[in-house]
Amino acid sequence: MTSILHTARFLELAVRDGWEFVRRRNATAVVGIIATTPAGELLLVEQQRLPVGGPVIELPAGLVGDEQADEDLTTAAARELVEETGWEPDLCTALARGPSSAGLTSEVCTLVRATGLRRVGTGGGVAGEAIIVHAIPLAEVAAWLAERAAAGVLIDHKIQAALWWISRETGAAQAAGKHGRAPQRASGRKSMPRLDLHARISGALIGTLVGDALGVPVEFTKRSVRDQDPVRGMRGFGCWNQPPGTWSDDGAMTLVAADTLATAGWDLQLMMGGFCRWLADGLWTAHGSAFDIGSTTRQALVGYQRSGDLAACGQSDERSNGNGSLMRCLPVSLWLAGSAQDESLRLAGDASALTHAHQRSRLCCAWHAQWCEATLEGGDVRSAASAASNRLRRAVPSSELKPLARILDGTALDLPRAQVISDGYVVSTLEAALWCLAQHHNFEDTVLAAVNLGEDTDTTGAVVGGMAGWLHGLDGIPEAWRSALPRQPEIMDLADRFARACLANWGRRAPA
Repeated sequence: MTSILHTARFLELAVRDGWEFVRRRNATAVVGIIATTPAGELLLVEQQRLPVGGPVIELPAGLVGDEQADEDLTTAAARELVEETGWEPDLCTALARGPSSAGLTSEVCTLVRATGLRRVGTGGGVAGEAIIVHAIPLAEVAAWLAERAAAGVLIDHKIQAALWWISRETGAAQAAGKHGRAPQRASGRKSMPRLDLHARISGALIGTLVGDALGVPVEFTKRSVRDQDPVRGMRGFGCWNQPPGTWSDDGAMTLVAADTLATAGWDLQLMMGGFCRWLADGLWTAHGSAFDIGSTTRQALVGYQRSGDLAACGQSDERSNGNGSLMRCLPVSLWLAGSAQDESLRLAGDASALTHAHQRSRLCCAWHAQWCEATLEGGDVRSAASAASNRLRRAVPSSELKPLARILDGTALDLPRAQVISDGYVVSTLEAALWCLAQHHNFEDTVLAAVNLGEDTDTTGAVVGGMAGWLHGLDGIPEAWRSALPRQPEIMDLADRFARACLANWGRRAPA
């Protein structure tokens, strides 16, 4: 006989033959969902779990019957997968059933395999759940989980069961069981050393334009608005009344910098002249005129037009630490890859100082250059971030340690989404970029995550788009997004010229 000792809103404390246990009041069962994307990525979720005092990485999961009493297992699994991850399955199949914790609760969990996935949203759960979605290439899951566990994050052991089921599907169950590692199934993410460097450089430049263009129509919108109406592809008009595919100041100044480097090499005087032509004549704009110009940038360019003095034009007060130099630094960072460390730090800072001369902006651009250098030969996002911080740390004055702390110690990569700030402050933008890159594993998801943070959507999108394009290459960017960009012949020609110039500067041979 079962007796109820205590009843709460969702749980009951019961006793049966002297054994105390808990059971749910609002559900008939629980499902754990094994889901892989078309790119071969395992979908995992991360959520703060108060009973264990911290974040837990687990399979997407949910209750059966909590919303509709007669709901079946597979229907509940499909619903929960969409709510938590934004991926909708064509089919859900029950695989195995077992107790969640037989001595503690009467709950029984069924593992469900979800197949035929298509992206329909951003996930994140219902209000208040703050779920972080991870899409990890199958070949990298074991190493990624080990890294997160070493960082103190708890890992739900049902993930190992999921990997075993997936290994059965690929015919690798025996090898996976013998060696205790995840099956080496092909994923949509190529290892970076195998990606052609020309394609990566081109992807970085085009990725900047794509990220910028995705963000332009929704700039200044709040995150709550983006959560209700997430950007999923190219939109038009909106904030700046521009057609789809239009890049703003971020993209145009990036193209000016790339054009200068491709044409003349390292010449900041010529680069600054190009920026002035962008402001006055619309050089490298999408449709012939500049818009969305930051005040610090405008003041610096106007000052340079009056004086011609590079050393005096950049704004150096602490309030001039917007993201206007970070947004255009990608060509400089790639050009400097392979340079001596001291030279790279100094020159990246000098390029920032054309408009943003405060040491904080200079340091953020220098960090960006070190990160690009660290990923040149295949370093992943996290190891490259650690390497960049180690290289930069000795150049950071004590007054800047606190503002840059979450970048230097790596905290920015794993912030809860609610703590990721997406305003126009240079540190916020770099932190947001690191978070997007660390939490997502293909170009599309990474850049959409950036834009859907809201606020300074075009610049966050541009910075993330450039870094993600550098990681995933030109072919990693959805063709529909690339083809939406105006001035196709010119931008593709510049991407090719800039890539060849970088390769020549590094002493590497460009493809014939």
